[in-house]
Amino acid sequence: MGGILQELGKKIGDFIRIWLVRIFNGWALFLSFCVFLPIGFYIGYEVKQPSLVTASTRQLLMDVDNIEKLLVDAQAKGASGATDASEKLRSLKADLVAIRTAADNLPKASRDDIRSKVDASLKDAEAADTAYYITARNFDQSLAAYLGDLRKQRQRIFNGAEASKDVPSVLYDQLRRFLKWTGAVSFFCFFMLCVLLILWLSSPSFRNTVARSGSLSAFGVTINFNDLQSVRASITARERALGSDIVETYTNTLKRSKLNAQFQNVMQEIVGAFRNAGVNLSAIPYRATLFVPGFVGQELIQATRYSGNWRLGDEKVIGRRFSVRFGIIGKAWRLQGSQYFPKVENGEKALLREWGFTQEEIMPHAAIANPVAGCLMAFSINDIGNAPPLGVIYLEAEGSDKLHPANPPQGPLSAMNLVGDGSGMTTADRFADDEIWKKLSPSALQKLKDQLIRLQTQLRWNDKIQDGVGR
Repeated sequence: MGGILQELGKKIGDFIRIWLVRIFNGWALFLSFCVFLPIGFYIGYEVKQPSLVTASTRQLLMDVDNIEKLLVDAQAKGASGATDASEKLRSLKADLVAIRTAADNLPKASRDDIRSKVDASLKDAEAADTAYYITARNFDQSLAAYLGDLRKQRQRIFNGAEASKDVPSVLYDQLRRFLKWTGAVSFFCFFMLCVLLILWLSSPSFRNTVARSGSLSAFGVTINFNDLQSVRASITARERALGSDIVETYTNTLKRSKLNAQFQNVMQEIVGAFRNAGVNLSAIPYRATLFVPGFVGQELIQATRYSGNWRLGDEKVIGRRFSVRFGIIGKAWRLQGSQYFPKVENGEKALLREWGFTQEEIMPHAAIANPVAGCLMAFSINDIGNAPPLGVIYLEAEGSDKLHPANPPQGPLSAMNLVGDGSGMTTADRFADDEIWKKLSPSALQKLKDQLIRLQTQLRWNDKIQDGVGR
């Protein structure tokens, strides 16, 4: 028997310890008690307690009965007085009518004089009768209302007294009213504890603790967080939410800016520079867009719709995210200079070897029976000093060798032959930089830079949330 009691006491002790330490942590209960105790006392003070059956209560009931009797008597006398007054007025009106009739045999002058005076007296009597009736009715209604309120108050006092005739009734009645305000305090405490618990669960330190321990115990129940499927689903949901938030933040900010208008002005300059270099962009399928840095990690985000005459797409392209280690825009970003590849295709798995594609990413290109080679060009919009670029302008055309004239001033262009001046540029890159980028109007470029600097101030993309080293 002693062993059973000891085991039961141990289980109760464990339950209390879990309840206090693991869920409410002790301090939460203490904080809630300190916060809501004054509120509870105030509410309890405002609740009116019932009167017990004492001599003063009985005397109060007797006084109420006496007042009720007086009100009933006053109501009866008022009704009797109103009846007597009405009878007297009716008798007076009958006498006046008799006088008017008796004057019929008098001479016309006297008869008319008497009739006019009698009619005036009858009118006054009728008005007096109506006014007295209204006064008597209002008086009776007021007395009835007072009497009804008095009876309600008497019934309330009587019910309270009836509920307190014996000890069980007294205990029940007082406990019910005690819980009337302590229940409110309990609700407040429970609500506050829920808020604290939510804040506790949402804190990074708590989540890290749970992640390290792999489980959470409460009220004797242990939840295991080491299920890999649950962990994977949770990470997937958070990753998707992060991506959606980034796209939404950039999309909304870009729509409010004047970046697209300034980019279109620069594109007009680029089209003019190509024309001067001997390339008519309107005669070939091409498109261009602008990328800006992301503030989460080392990535570029498409900031405008495509401009040009080929595969322009729609608003959904804004907000797309690309790693700075991906494609020609990543090369331009990392080298902080112009890039030009006259011929881009997947011969010898060039998309995998040179451009950072994966097998999955080249599947759409591999599905095309006779894929057409393309040419790509990108311009880095550099900031002052050693600061990262403000953005990258991307330009692509269908077909190879479409973005330079047949005989460029730099001689035969190649995306493989380096210039050798330490810039990391090839002869093709040098053509893009000298003949296109450096020919643009400085004022148009400066206006675009000003817009990008404003966006940089708002989005703080140079202050990365994630460290890009090794990613």
